[in-house]
Formats: sequence, C-alpha cells, structure tokens
Amino acid sequence: MKPFSTLDDLTLSDLKLLQTLIRTASLTSASLTLSWSIPKASHRLSKIREVLGDELFVRSGNSLVPTTRMKELAPRVAGAIDALTSLTIEERYRPEEIDRLFTFEMVDNAAAILLAPVFAAIRKKAPGFHVRIRPSVGRTIENLWEGSTDLAFGFDIDRALPGDIHSQELFKSRHVFAMRKGHPLIEILRKRVSNGGEPEALPEDLAPYPYASLSLPRWRSLSSNIDIAWRHEIPSPLYLETPYFLVLPYYLLDSDAYALLPAELAHDFSLSLPMTYAEGRPEDIRNWNPMILWHSRSQGDFALQWLRSEICRLSRDHAPVPRQIFKPLISQVALFTEGNGS
Repeated sequence: MKPFSTLDDLTLSDLKLLQTLIRTASLTSASLTLSWSIPKASHRLSKIREVLGDELFVRSGNSLVPTTRMKELAPRVAGAIDALTSLTIEERYRPEEIDRLFTFEMVDNAAAILLAPVFAAIRKKAPGFHVRIRPSVGRTIENLWEGSTDLAFGFDIDRALPGDIHSQELFKSRHVFAMRKGHPLIEILRKRVSNGGEPEALPEDLAPYPYASLSLPRWRSLSSNIDIAWRHEIPSPLYLETPYFLVLPYYLLDSDAYALLPAELAHDFSLSLPMTYAEGRPEDIRNWNPMILWHSRSQGDFALQWLRSEICRLSRDHAPVPRQIFKPLISQVALFTEGNGS
C-alpha cells in the first residue's frame, strides 16, 4: 500500500475532520457529525498528524484542544474546504438553474449583518434564489429536524448540537458596549487612557448604569432564554429585556442605559446615529462567532450545498471592526498633566 506521507494524500474529508474537531473538541462527536466510526476518525487523524508533522490536537481534561500549529492552519483549512466544495458542487450543479424558495431562520441582527451583505452576490449567480426569513423563537433544532427550516443563522451561545445537525462558523468577532454619544462612561474611559490604562469598560464601571439585555432562547424549545453576551452575573440594574437587536437605539439614545451588541452592529449604529461603543474584557463578555446550521438530510441537496459554500466563502471577506480607543482630548491631557504637578 502507498505510504501516507505527503500533502497530496490529504483529502477533503481529512480537512473536514480537522474543522469538525476544532468545533466539537471531541473525536467521538466529530465521528458522529461525519458519520464515521471512531476507529476510522482516529486512524485518519494519526495519518494527518504524520503528514503535517504536528500533534494538531492535544488532550486537556475531556476535550481535544488545537495546538498552536492547528490554530494557525484553521483559516487555511476552512478556505480550502470552501474552495473545494464550491468547485465540486458547481461541476455537478449550475447555480443559475436554481429556482426555489428557501426558508432561513435567524434573528433580526443576523438578517442585517450576516445575510444582507452576501445576498446580492448570491442572487447575481443564482437569480432564481428566493428566501423567506423566519424569526428564531427557540425551535431552531426542531424546525431543522422537521424540514421547515432549510438553513439557520446563529452563534454559539451553547455548542451542544445533536449529531444530525451540522454547523459552520462564518467568522470571528466580539461583543461591545453600545451607548449614546456623551454617555458618562466615555469620560471614565478617556481618563483611564490618559493615565496609561486600557480603554476597556470594567464591570464596576458599568454597575451604576442600567442595562438593556438581549435575551434569546437557546437552540431548543425546552431551554430558557439566556443573555447573549455576559459571561457572568450582570453587574447593572436591568433596564430592558428584548430579543430584538435593531430596536435598541430607540431605548439607548435618551438614557444612560447601555447594551452589549455584536461589534458589527454597534459600529453600523455609530455611523448613522449619535451612538458609540466601548470595548470590554474577554473574561467578562462572550465572543460573537456567527455560524450557519443545517440538517444532515440536506447534505445531498446540491442547491443548499452551493448556498452554504457561497455564504461561507463570501463571509470570509468580512473586515474586522476596528477597536474603539477613546484617545484623550487635548484639553483633558493638559488638565491631567497640570493636576500631576508637571
């Protein structure tokens, strides 16, 4: 038998194994997702390690965590999967022949930030592509099981997905604190920066101000709602609880309340409204890493395969939102210097 020792021997399935291991952190879960036996997955991982000359994943407790080398390879693996999948699908399926209504499930933020930027490009290749957007109301998994939803958009509030539900991360981002311009917190951050500190809002900074919570259901109908952003107990008094992202400016502009929003949405608001945003610490707030989900029955649906690959490919061109710095104003720097006897 030919020895497995060169990059030429890596297959698309091998790349998908690496990608699935990153997401699931478990060889057993990855095997179920790919419909492989555990011995097969273990054998292929050993061969991939041999080819790439690295362990790629090491055990930490009950999880497999990626090595530094695997973290470096992850974006290239994802890009290769998208490219190969798109080539394979377009050889067997012509996007211009799509004439179909698809049902996508998502919250309002996903419709604005995830679907809208790629919609025109998809329609250009597939003019017969039509979509019905249905709201996420806590039955995402059930709707995928029943087939009433073709594709769901969300992010990993929790990562526990059934084995017949597949997912793919679109890009990595973060939550930020959104508020009106002139909010008292901005002055606190400017002074912190002028004193050589980081422009990050701390829980104790936020405690005096009311909080507008984006509270969403998890994937399953039996699960309770969860605040999407705080990693721990919310430090502020509750001002508002809502599942609607796009209404929040109406509640923030005339108050000292703040909200935690995906950086992309907060940045868009700041360009068109008298709003701004502030950074937080990763140990306090969750990342925002949006993903798409689908049921295994659609694995052989070439139209949906092509749509998924296009959404992933186009989303990889996503430009990161710049971090908010809050440079001190010149007058503030002068006052600070004088106050220190300089």
